[in-house]
Amino acid sequence: MRCLAALLLLLAGTCGAVAGPRIALEEGRPVAEARADGIAIRLEMVPRLIDGLRVAVPVLTVTGPGTATLTVAGRPSGFDNPQGTAEIVEMDPAAPGPEVVLTSYTGGAHCCTAVEALHLTAAGNWTAVSFGQWDGGGPEMIEDADGDGVAELVSVDNAFLYAFDCYACSEAPLKILALRNGAVADVTAEPRFLPRHRAWLAEMEQRLVDYGGERGPGFWAGWIAAKTRVGEGAAAWAAFEAAYDPTTDEGVEACAVEAEICPESAVRILPLPQALRAFMVRMGYGLS
Repeated sequence: MRCLAALLLLLAGTCGAVAGPRIALEEGRPVAEARADGIAIRLEMVPRLIDGLRVAVPVLTVTGPGTATLTVAGRPSGFDNPQGTAEIVEMDPAAPGPEVVLTSYTGGAHCCTAVEALHLTAAGNWTAVSFGQWDGGGPEMIEDADGDGVAELVSVDNAFLYAFDCYACSEAPLKILALRNGAVADVTAEPRFLPRHRAWLAEMEQRLVDYGGERGPGFWAGWIAAKTRVGEGAAAWAAFEAAYDPTTDEGVEACAVEAEICPESAVRILPLPQALRAFMVRMGYGLS
């Protein structure tokens, strides 16, 4: 069985982020500071009242250049220990100067790391853009995925986790987000990231070998999607069909309607190939 914790550690070490000072809060260190390129960052745990409960939240203050200042709160984790990271890193060439990325952990077995990017506007003011919440990863998600000197957020596509198998049994393709002109852009499919996708696919296939070669539904879903990213989706689907044994297929629960919570009357049990193909189409993987 493939372990997603090991998977995310592998993901974190594949490419280095664009160099910049990074600060992190941890036990015994509730305050941290750094400065670079005329920008000062301060990260500290601050008590807040949330839903009637008094909790500690990582709060980032960014100052400079000049008098520009912005304070942004991260997510409370529900734990007592200080948590959160911040780093100065180039993410948006259109902005005047580097960005500051704040990550904070919400707590839970597998979730979630919240990511905020602070960038300077043309008017010289700081503003925050949310990259959303991601399973695992933390600050290691920020890397220069194509070696051009500008960092992106790189993680696994969280939609694949639990979609067809248990968390630890699942694989997932990469998802790559960039900051362009102050807005988050999904750049996963851009050709410049093809080497990154190929490297990830190679790691995925090596994990299969390391964990005994067991190809369950969770592996097939992530592997076919990763193969699609490098233009080999049709061959991957053919390999799945050749290995598929309908006598061992327990079926996949699916919803016949688009709904955040599926009505009981709309729940269907579909054969794995049917459910998997529908999922791939819905997620934008053309199997080509």
